[in-house]
Amino acid sequence: MVKKSLFRLRKGRHARARATQIGARAHKWAWAWLAAALVLFSSSSVFAAEFTIRFAVPPRAEFYLSTDYVDLGLPQTDGVRTYFEGQNVVTLSFRTNIVSPWEIHISGTDFRSAAGTSIPINRLQWKMGNTGGYTSMAPEGETLLVMDWHGLTDEILAGQQFQISYYLELMGDEYEGAHTSTIIYSLFIP
Repeated sequence: MVKKSLFRLRKGRHARARATQIGARAHKWAWAWLAAALVLFSSSSVFAAEFTIRFAVPPRAEFYLSTDYVDLGLPQTDGVRTYFEGQNVVTLSFRTNIVSPWEIHISGTDFRSAAGTSIPINRLQWKMGNTGGYTSMAPEGETLLVMDWHGLTDEILAGQQFQISYYLELMGDEYEGAHTSTIIYSLFIP
């Protein structure tokens, strides 16, 4: 026995009209669902909040010497002159994040002995690093510019270290004994 299908294919003009009606109805339902989805999405509430974030980096300047005492040792001679020389005996370390025209100055007091004799500080010479010649110190009470902010802005943020050497030639008018002086490096930040 042949089973009869519950679904019968319709034939003819009436079948095409019926298929067109079903297709049109499905098309209308698709548009209705799309419109409903758009209404739901567009009518949903959206809330937003915002704030401004801020921070301030405090000003910082690090400035120090590697030692608080230097002994130039025994005098040296080259047959013509007698002198004291200390190469790279002090390291000046410097770092700042302050964007302003800073300057570093050097000054010193005259060398004095326990017996009361003195040697002018401007006989002492100094240099930074191993390049260039020595520069004479300024007389007591005056300062001399060591360096300033020109050309060092980016490097100073990372920090810099400068080796300092000293040279003092004896002139023959000095009294015997130990002589001391105070050398001052000053950082000026406006």
